[in-house]
Amino acid sequence: MVNEWTHGICGCTRDVPWCLVTCCLPFVTSFKVGMRLGLRSLAIMFLIFYFLYWILRIAGFALYIIWVSELSETDYDYYDDDYYQVHSIGMYGLLTYAADFLMTLVMLACVVIVWKMRVVARSQYNIAGDTCEDGVIAFCCGPCVLCQMHNHLRAHGDTELLISDNSAVNYPTGTI
Repeated sequence: MVNEWTHGICGCTRDVPWCLVTCCLPFVTSFKVGMRLGLRSLAIMFLIFYFLYWILRIAGFALYIIWVSELSETDYDYYDDDYYQVHSIGMYGLLTYAADFLMTLVMLACVVIVWKMRVVARSQYNIAGDTCEDGVIAFCCGPCVLCQMHNHLRAHGDTELLISDNSAVNYPTGTI
């Protein structure tokens, strides 16, 4: 028998506190979902990639500030009072672009992890759908996918966090 998700992709608003946690701190929800599904390595990878993203974001912003502050008047081509173009990139400019590129790769890795979690959840609960649909939904709205999986696992009473293949930690219902 093929099942359906307990809540739709936009059903995350039924649990507003978890919706806010997932939007602001998606690594918390992804870690909980990954551990509940027995995907410890994916949950930890998402956590690492998410923190790496923010480190790159802060570093890229700092590099941009340094780059802009070191530009001189000769580095600009003025066309009128409001429009100008920088024609000298320099080392800090290249590092800024490199940080932006790496941030994009890290976020794509996070999308792939959420995609994999959704595929595993769908197969474990025999939910209708396909891998392509999961990928598109994970790419378009990762936080909504995380909320949907969290709500589904909670609705089915999965309060067991799988630490490894052989051991599990049981928590009383309603504490997670």
